[in-house]
Amino acid sequence: MKATDIRRGHILIIEGQACRVMDFQHRTPGNLRAFVQLRLRNLVTGNTFDQRVSATDFLDEARVETRECQVLYRDNTAVHVMEVHTYEQFTLDQGTAGDALPWLDPEMRFQVEMLDGQPIGIQ
Repeated sequence: MKATDIRRGHILIIEGQACRVMDFQHRTPGNLRAFVQLRLRNLVTGNTFDQRVSATDFLDEARVETRECQVLYRDNTAVHVMEVHTYEQFTLDQGTAGDALPWLDPEMRFQVEMLDGQPIGIQ
C-alpha cells in the first residue's frame, strides 16, 4: 500500500509487528519532499508511537479477516464470545473491545477482526 493511501484504522506491518493507524497527516512542507506522519498503536504490546514515512514509500498491510460473533456472557473484566459458524469461543478483553465493551449484551451479534487467529478489534 502506498503511504499516501493510508487511512485511520488500517493495520500495517511495521518492523514485523501489526500496528493500527490511529492518526495520519500528509504534509508537503515548502520546497521539501512530501511525507506522511503516522501515529501507530502496536497491537501486540499496546504501545503508541509516531513514524514518518516518505509519500512515495510502500508499506505492508496486514491481512485481517472478519468473523461474525455472538456474545455469550460478560464478567467484570472481559466479554466471552462465540463465532457463529464454527462455535469457537474466545475472550475479548478491554484492550480488544475498546469503548464498545459496556455496550456488548448477551446474544448480540457483531464483527470481530482477527489477525493470525487472534482477535484484535471489533466493528
